[in-house]
Amino acid sequence: MSYFVFGEIGLRETSDARGVEELCFAIALAAFRAHLGIQLGGNIIHGDIYRMLRRSREGSYLKSIPYLLTDSPISDHSSELVRPDAYFRALDDRRVGLRPAAVKLEAFVSEVRGMADVGALSLWLTQGFDTEFAETSVRIGGVADRWCEILSGATFHSHKLTIEV
Repeated sequence: MSYFVFGEIGLRETSDARGVEELCFAIALAAFRAHLGIQLGGNIIHGDIYRMLRRSREGSYLKSIPYLLTDSPISDHSSELVRPDAYFRALDDRRVGLRPAAVKLEAFVSEVRGMADVGALSLWLTQGFDTEFAETSVRIGGVADRWCEILSGATFHSHKLTIEV
């Protein structure tokens, strides 16, 4: 079963399509700087992500932008960010622990949450296509620690993290 790390980026003001497009370029750059792959808006290939977010794929992106994060720009799921025991890194042939992925996620959410046009940010974590999520608020500096807490628990539950300033 695949894991997915996704969410929505809420915009401060309704913007025009050109402004949202420019913001999306900045968001994609933030993901790449954090060494993450990203799918934004209509580029999200898994339609069930929209169902879990309770929104339509055909909807407008002028108020919020859905996204899906991956560990690679050529991946279509987030399993490597969640289950480090599921794969080996070919370059260094070592297993990757939870912390490196958590630090990458925190770098991404910190940069995006600090963008002037961003008013809200959520980070969802699920195995498969759950529809029930435990909800937690977390401050920017606590994202990596909370991520590791969630994933190192005895049982896995899908979560929605709302990122606070």
